[in-house]
Amino acid sequence: MKKYILFFLLPFFLLACKNETNTPTNSDEYIGDKYVPSELRAAFNENAIRLALTHMEKTAKLELLPIDVPSDTIKIFYYALVDVYNARTLLEREISPDTMQLILSIRVWIWRALNNFFASVDTTFPWTTSWKEGQPLTGYPQIDNLIQQYEISLRQFMYTQNGKKNMVDFYTKRPLNLAALCYDFTQIPGVISASPNHLYTTGDPYPVIQASILPAYIELKYFFPNSRNSLGHQWIFRVWKNHTVLYVR
Repeated sequence: MKKYILFFLLPFFLLACKNETNTPTNSDEYIGDKYVPSELRAAFNENAIRLALTHMEKTAKLELLPIDVPSDTIKIFYYALVDVYNARTLLEREISPDTMQLILSIRVWIWRALNNFFASVDTTFPWTTSWKEGQPLTGYPQIDNLIQQYEISLRQFMYTQNGKKNMVDFYTKRPLNLAALCYDFTQIPGVISASPNHLYTTGDPYPVIQASILPAYIELKYFFPNSRNSLGHQWIFRVWKNHTVLYVR
């Protein structure tokens, strides 16, 4: 039988008894991310965006979903990550401080960029002249609408040897569902292909966070590998709506 250790974040006291099927009520004393260091807030926000994209991908291909990542979904994951941080002192009753620090440093696998994508274009189309000159706006409404709506800047125009099929490096001001944005770019005559920048790894095992939105709570799973031939360590936390954190052993 699995054992559970359950904590309230505010006020800080250990619950004597809790049935995991109960749905706690919201707390009026929630401190949020007030005491989370700025570098961790930034990391949690990026983690939350990536977890939200993974959650979206469970319903349909990302190419067919909205370009803007739903802020409500991001907030759900962000505050679940914050809640684990806020519970760290009581969680250290069961997890050593060094291990807790390791858990909080784990990031969602960053194999896919959130702000950077590439487009391959046919430069025989007149509107591509602006891109060759480093100007993102082309005078072609279908493109310019996307450029302006999603605050896209052009970082570099890269020429190929034959000079016809060239690559353009774009950056977006805010994190987006780039798969959907790239799909919209490929519907424009003259754009041959478009895809998010993929960040390649060495192939070695890497730490990762997985998350699920369940009816009663958010479940966060943190993985840290030992080696290629080992599953390593896993820590599972459940976070309720009132910011109660349950550590599953």
